Amino acid sequence: EEEVQTVPVTTISLEDTLKGLDGPADKTGASTDDRTADNQMKREAIEALVALGYSASDATAAVKKVELHEDTTVEGILKQALKYML
Repeated sequence: EEEVQTVPVTTISLEDTLKGLDGPADKTGASTDDRTADNQMKREAIEALVALGYSASDATAAVKKVELHEDTTVEGILKQALKYML
């Protein structure tokens, strides 16, 4: 009878990485709703970068550097973050 070998599966949790996304690049004086929307866009950008193969810490560091404006989109955050990573 053959011996079956198992490989432990590692799941990546971004919860700790995503905490504290509010940084100096955020709009000052923004309402709570604005900050929540900004953080959601940042989370989506980080998750996309991780899906592309970047480490969660590198992705988070790059996204934190992105300056947000009222018309910022997730795609815009991704583009700027990728520029910081290169």
